[in-house]
Amino acid sequence: MGANTVNRSCEAISKYIISKYDVRVDLKILSNFCTERLFMAEFHAPLESLKYKEYSGREIAENILECYKIACKDVYRATTHNKGIMNGVDAVLIACGNDFRAVESGCHAYASLVGRKTLEYLIKKILIDGEFLVGRIILPLAVGTVGGAININPMYRQNLQIMDISSAEELAQVVCCVGLANNFAAIRAISTEGINNGHLKLHA
Repeated sequence: MGANTVNRSCEAISKYIISKYDVRVDLKILSNFCTERLFMAEFHAPLESLKYKEYSGREIAENILECYKIACKDVYRATTHNKGIMNGVDAVLIACGNDFRAVESGCHAYASLVGRKTLEYLIKKILIDGEFLVGRIILPLAVGTVGGAININPMYRQNLQIMDISSAEELAQVVCCVGLANNFAAIRAISTEGINNGHLKLHA
């Protein structure tokens, strides 16, 4: 991510600023709230492909849409839905040697931007468009594919190679897609047979 390099630069520049001007420099560190690095992922799933057990594809889509609407209005539901997004995001970041805590803090801050009445659901859109269920997510993501632990641990490099990732932008795109997919899977379970029966049993 280059955070340490930026922080070192801030510390070095602060010495010049202090010598040049009659000021005190206190905070010589970057922010993990990267609003200039927003990434979007979107899916268009045919309703027919959403059939699950005794549920038709349209029933699944309508249930997911209802879950989305509830999360948009209820901060308690939005918080847990956002946690489901981060379950997927964190897994990719950890596998690729990135600071998942930094990304988490930025994403939660993004969901709570000043001026909003309450925390928002990070999924920005779910709707039924004809015979398709459409979902979209937007996340602030500052990630990296070089430097830090990535160059030290060969497993991180191997995971990046498996995913055919050669740039930070590509990694951010994958992270965004996995966050969207993970939440989609979770709310499908929540809206049908329940999170324990439909999702958590896969952990075993």
